[in-house]
Amino acid sequence: DEMSERDVVSWNSMISGYSQSGSFEECKELYKSMLVCPDLKPNGVTVTSVLQACGQSSDLVFGMEVHKKMIENQHIQMDLSLCNAVIG
Repeated sequence: DEMSERDVVSWNSMISGYSQSGSFEECKELYKSMLVCPDLKPNGVTVTSVLQACGQSSDLVFGMEVHKKMIENQHIQMDLSLCNAVIG
C-alpha cells in the first residue's frame, strides 16, 4: 500500500513471491486484481508465476482460464519458462 508506483514489475514480484511461498490463493487473487487495472497488462512472467501456482495447488480450472486469457492477449511472448508452465 505504501509503494508510490505500482508497475508490472512490482505486481510480478508480489505474484511470484506468493506463488513461490505456497500462498496460491493470494497469488491468484492478486492476478485477478491486476486484470482489472487499466494501466497494467500481465506479461509472460505474470502468467508463468500464476500457472505455477495453479499447478502446485492442482487448480486446473483457473489454470485453463489463465491460459485462455494469455491466448486472447496476443502481446504475451512465449518463452521456455512460459511453455514449461503451460505444460506443467
